Amino acid sequence: VRVEDILTLRVKYISGGRITYNMSKGITKGKLKTIKIDPKIQTILNHYINKDSTPSDFIFPFLSPLVNSFSRKEYKKEIGRTTSLINKYLKLIAKDAKIEKKVTTHIARHSFASAAQKATKDIKTVSELLNHSDTKITERYLSELNIEAQDEVMASIAI
Repeated sequence: VRVEDILTLRVKYISGGRITYNMSKGITKGKLKTIKIDPKIQTILNHYINKDSTPSDFIFPFLSPLVNSFSRKEYKKEIGRTTSLINKYLKLIAKDAKIEKKVTTHIARHSFASAAQKATKDIKTVSELLNHSDTKITERYLSELNIEAQDEVMASIAI
């Protein structure tokens, strides 16, 4: 899930143990996406949704409630500002956890892709999970992350 989609999730998108929403970006913009809510996700949702929440409320209270009235330019600026804030928090969390690598929402998406590829060995499934319009996009995406496999091959070659 892209950070923009997470930021714009509303209470009304939750039903029957699933989150169902229309994607907000790129070629897949407007495509209906549905995700099963596992117990860990439900715990997070329970923290943000309460008895006073209305169906039109954002689940995560980062965006201005007026975002729907923004021009496209203002909307993109608000999403960018909020993504930067989240990345700032991720940097602080990484520092506290003694993680020395750069951590951002986009890097988290790449890490998810890499873990999914290792788990499934199926590029088509990973592509669908990432909502890429073409598996070639996913292949490019994953080739940037495949350092471990490259290291293993190099180590196995006797020089």
